[in-house]
Amino acid sequence: MPLAILLDAVSFVSSAACVFSIRHPEPLRKESDSGKTVWSEINEGLRAVRRSPVLSTLAGCEVLRNFFGMFIGALYVLYGLRELGLSPLFIGITVGVGGVSNLLGTLVVRRTTLRFGIGRTMVSAAVVGCIGPL
Repeated sequence: MPLAILLDAVSFVSSAACVFSIRHPEPLRKESDSGKTVWSEINEGLRAVRRSPVLSTLAGCEVLRNFFGMFIGALYVLYGLRELGLSPLFIGITVGVGGVSNLLGTLVVRRTTLRFGIGRTMVSAAVVGCIGPL
């Protein structure tokens, strides 16, 4: 347990170091945007998603994936501990491998998209993403 807490603390420190190393300044807001409320911006974004068949399909896919993914995430630990008899450290390592695989995916997404096209890449990513929970 102390090792898991130490690794968690190290991950937060490394994350903070990455955030502080960003040297790109935040763009200034246009004067016309300054009067908008958060709710009007949310409504504007939702209208844009509803108007686009591609965005609404992607949003629906993500809603379902995240909804059921939360169930899997909560039950994953219980199943690993109670049914499979895994140690908390091993479960933490398997979750960490998932994070590392996400990072590796970001390194190849540009080349993959250029080679196969955005549509095929997105559909393939959704299918491959379902293999793990299955």
